[in-house]
Parts: sequence; C-alpha cells; structure tokens
Amino acid sequence: MQEVATLVKCCKSTTNLTVYEVPTNKEEGFLICAKCAAQLNKKEELDSTHWACLNEAMWGEIPAVQVVSWPLLNRLKDQSWAADALDMMYFDDDTMAWQNLRAIMKMMAV
Repeated sequence: MQEVATLVKCCKSTTNLTVYEVPTNKEEGFLICAKCAAQLNKKEELDSTHWACLNEAMWGEIPAVQVVSWPLLNRLKDQSWAADALDMMYFDDDTMAWQNLRAIMKMMAV
C-alpha cells in the first residue's frame, strides 16, 4: 500500500482508525474510523451527516478515496448535497477503469 494513502481519511475522526483496503485493489487504501468501517461494511445504516465529509474527500489525490466515494454518494443521492457531489465528480481514465471494475465485480458478487 502506498505510504501516503495510509495518511488519508474520509472523516475528521482521530480515534479508532483502521486501514480500509478497496476490495479490487489491495495496494490502495486509506484510514477510516470505526463508524466509517461499520457503514462501509453495511453493518450500520448510512449516516448522511457523517458522510458529508465526502464533499471534500472526493477531490483528494488518492484514487481509493475517489473510488469508494462514488458508490457511497450514490447510496446517499436522496440527500441534495450528495446528488450535487455526484454531478460534480470527475474521474481520470485510470480511476474510472478501476471504478468500472468494482461495479462489474459487485454485479457478479465477487
């Protein structure tokens, strides 16, 4: 995993941080708090207030954060801020290919 990626986190929490590795690329990851982990792993309902941090995090330089932001924003798109973020979000070609791979693997339940 890239060293810089381990320094990035979605929310501003500073406690109970763990590395979240994106399932389709174990080389990329970022720090998340326990609440982020529970919600990413669908053990808790999404808390839209907690994930408002994606408005800032999705513009970061770490592709793993961008790739994870897209499906989270889609799950929250009934919130106006999330719908607006989806409208503005941009992926470079490599990140878009990675995002597409994640979508295909999810459809195949891999």
